[in-house]
Amino acid sequence: MRRYRVSENGHEYLVTEAPASIGEALELAKRNFDSLAYEPKESTYWIDLVVYEDHWDEEAGRWRQVAEAVCPMAIFPLEPPCTSRDGLHWWCTPRELPRVGTFPHGDGFRFVDVCAYCGLYKVIDTWATNPEDGREGLLSVEFMEPDEASVEWMSRRKKEASDV
Repeated sequence: MRRYRVSENGHEYLVTEAPASIGEALELAKRNFDSLAYEPKESTYWIDLVVYEDHWDEEAGRWRQVAEAVCPMAIFPLEPPCTSRDGLHWWCTPRELPRVGTFPHGDGFRFVDVCAYCGLYKVIDTWATNPEDGREGLLSVEFMEPDEASVEWMSRRKKEASDV
């Protein structure tokens, strides 16, 4: 006899479905994960979803843990509001801004875009590192305040649009 337990941020519960393997139990736990139960912070952070496989030990009369699978679940920051009329960002990748574009990072990439309305930067990193435990290869999102270059680019873009 076997069972699967899930531990999520210190809270433990049993998998009530009947998965065929620990991998299937982990997939069920990922589908049932509710990221809205966690408060977003200024940068991405991760909650470990841990699935344990237990087998019943007849001799000892108790459950024994035989396997464990871990999956970090990302909690992304909320997108700051934009100064545009509708409050929505228009993410662009203008070549004239050196901080913007696609850059290799570890075994992944960093995608850096800028909002054409407010100059805010959005960074998506496909090889992020969890600062708490050093794990790499994670997905993260962060937002960086406008700088002089993005503000100047916005101004030029607006002037060119009004000249047309």
